[in-house]
Amino acid sequence: MILVPAIVYVAGWIFENYVLNNNMPIEDVMQLGSMDSATLILSNLFIAALFIKRKYVKLPSFGQHGSDNSPASVYLMAMLMMLVSILPLNLFVSALNLNDYSEAVAADGQLSFASIIGISILAPLAEEIVFRGGIEKKLLQWKTNPWIGILISAFMFSILHFYPSLIIGTFISGILLGWVYYKTRNVMVCFGMHLVNNSASCVIDYISSGSSFYADIMNQTRFIIIAIFCLLILVALINRFRRIS
Repeated sequence: MILVPAIVYVAGWIFENYVLNNNMPIEDVMQLGSMDSATLILSNLFIAALFIKRKYVKLPSFGQHGSDNSPASVYLMAMLMMLVSILPLNLFVSALNLNDYSEAVAADGQLSFASIIGISILAPLAEEIVFRGGIEKKLLQWKTNPWIGILISAFMFSILHFYPSLIIGTFISGILLGWVYYKTRNVMVCFGMHLVNNSASCVIDYISSGSSFYADIMNQTRFIIIAIFCLLILVALINRFRRIS
């Protein structure tokens, strides 16, 4: 995580100064959106490849569930659980009135296509390989209480996201992801959930970029009512998932 960004920024600086002759200091190179996208994509690819190559985690084929087969209903129900959790979770975080991440999104502007690919697909894959398929798997092997592994992996997952509002949200999401991994032992199920969450976040960031749209809808009564219904659906899905997985 340290090495790849350093290589990308140095390569970008060399390209700007010695190929394009732009005489750009490295601080300015680090502010380029293209550098952020390259760092995001290459870092996640490198981390995922390293964990798989070193056999820290073994990716199951689609449908594999330990020694059994995970039916499509497991994938579908897990992703649906994540989908219905998004609105209640975001409503809770917005009620804390931190606004740190929303201000950063508004300042950065709309996401590029490369950033969307990195955030929606590559980051979920790398993070689930590391935090669920790697860290939590080891903790579940070492500890008799599964919640120790679930909570530690969720905490480590959350502090990776820097902004306090994101840390709170990702910690709660990480608990749900960790519990699903504990029930299925299938990192690809968690990847599907994470993909749904990050894709929805990209849509929200795109809609609310440079405006107060997101903050406004969070204060509307009808969205609060919808969030309550989503929470009830989530509870029902968790209860159902607990029995079938």
